[in-house]
Amino acid sequence: MKSIIYFTKEDGQKKILSTMHISGEDLQSIDYVSPELMNFYTKKLGHKPTNIYIFIDGSEFRLLE
Repeated sequence: MKSIIYFTKEDGQKKILSTMHISGEDLQSIDYVSPELMNFYTKKLGHKPTNIYIFIDGSEFRLLE
């Protein structure tokens, strides 16, 4: 089981959007942000995030838009 943190960087600060726990076989879908999840992020931030990152296994990655 892997823990993944989705976050954005705004004004020099990281803002957590959500967390997820997935098994190794589901890792291929970690870069997909569903429309429902994007709506959740938009409501949480008050605007659509312009950059989304993930933190997994001690490494940070930027998701492609």
